[in-house]
Amino acid sequence: MSKWWGQLARNGVPSNMLFSSAVRHRQPPNTVTRFTKMAWHNNVRLGCAVKKCSGFYFVVCQYGPGGNVVGENIYNIGATCSNCPSGTTCDATVGLCGAGGAASGAPPASGGETSAPGATTSAPATNTCPSNAGVSESLRQTYLKKHNDLRSSLAKGNGEQKNGAKGPAPPASNMEKMKYDCSVEASALKHAKTCDGELSPESSRPGLKENIIKINDMSLNENAAASKAMDKWWEELAKSGVGQDMKFTDAIRHRTTNIVTHWSKMAWHNNNKLGCALQRCSGFYFAVCQYGPGGNDVGGYIYNVAAVCSACPAGTTCDSATALCG
Repeated sequence: MSKWWGQLARNGVPSNMLFSSAVRHRQPPNTVTRFTKMAWHNNVRLGCAVKKCSGFYFVVCQYGPGGNVVGENIYNIGATCSNCPSGTTCDATVGLCGAGGAASGAPPASGGETSAPGATTSAPATNTCPSNAGVSESLRQTYLKKHNDLRSSLAKGNGEQKNGAKGPAPPASNMEKMKYDCSVEASALKHAKTCDGELSPESSRPGLKENIIKINDMSLNENAAASKAMDKWWEELAKSGVGQDMKFTDAIRHRTTNIVTHWSKMAWHNNNKLGCALQRCSGFYFAVCQYGPGGNDVGGYIYNVAAVCSACPAGTTCDSATALCG
C-alpha cells in the first residue's frame, strides 16, 4: 500500500485533481493510477488478499465502484466534508463521509478505533499525559502511530527516495520503535502555543531536536492537520533523497534546497522518544514534534543498512511484523 500511495509524492497529479487522459496514459515510472484508485472519492468497497508465491508475495486489492474515470475528479477540492454524498454524514475526526455501520460481510470494529489513510483516531479510556492540557489523546495516537508506521515501512525497505532515479530506500537493521513521552510533549506544546512559526531555541529543549510546520488549511480537523504535517516532512525523502548508505553528511546538513532534515529526524534510527503538539493560530495550524535523543548528527548514519532487525540495540527485541526494535 505504501508503494501504491507513494506514487502521489513521487509523480504528482494536477492540482485540480482531474483524472485526465494524459494522467491515465502516463508511462512508468511516472504513473499514479494505483494511488488514484486508493484515493478515488467514492470508492467505498474494498477487498484485498495476499498470496505467498515462489520467491515473492502477490498482493491484490480491488475497489468498488472503481474510479479512474477519465474526465472526472479524483475528489472534489473544498472544505472538509462540505459535499458529503446523500445518505452519508461527516466523521469530523477523520474528515471522511460515511453511512455508519459496517458493510455486509465486513469485520466488526474493535477496540473503539477507526483508521483511514492519513488519519488515525482512537477513543482510549485514559489520558496518557493528564498534565498537558491542549493535546488530545486522539492527537497523540495520530502522531505516534503514523511516525511508527512510516518508520516500519522504511525499515522494511519500502521507503521511496530520489537517488538519481527514484527507487526504494534500503532496509534498516536498527530502527527503534518510538514511544510517546509526556515531558517531550510538554516542551513541544509550550512552543506550539507561541504560534511564532519558527524553531524554538535549542537551549529550551536540551537533548531534543525539533520539526515544525505551518499548515494553512484551516478546514482540516486537528488529526488531519497533524497527518498532513507528517506527510510534508516525510515526503522529503521521495523529493530530494540521500545516499544509499544513509550517512548524514555535512553537505546534507547544510543543503539550502532539496532539504531532507525534517525527514531524517523522523527516520533517525535511535530516536525513540516522541512528543508533539498542534496549535490553532491565526490563519494556520502550527505543528511541532520533538525527538530524543535527536539525531541529525553529522558523520552519523540515519540508520544502518543491513538485514531487517539484524542489529537491534541491547535491551530491545525485534517485532518482525513491523521490523522495529523495541
